[in-house]
Amino acid sequence: MSRASWSATSACALGPLLVGLLHDVSGGWTLPLLFLLAVALAAAIPATTLARPAFVEDELVGAAP
Repeated sequence: MSRASWSATSACALGPLLVGLLHDVSGGWTLPLLFLLAVALAAAIPATTLARPAFVEDELVGAAP
């Protein structure tokens, strides 16, 4: 397994653990759900940028000799 694969696996494994710890510490679901909302919003920002429709040909127009 590559280093990047281990990093992604550990990040995925820590998410549920962190939500469970937040639930235990706060005694309810408000704090864990706010955390999940913040993570989703943080992921939505680069996702909207990366999901823009674009074509390689449009980027190469100025680079052609």
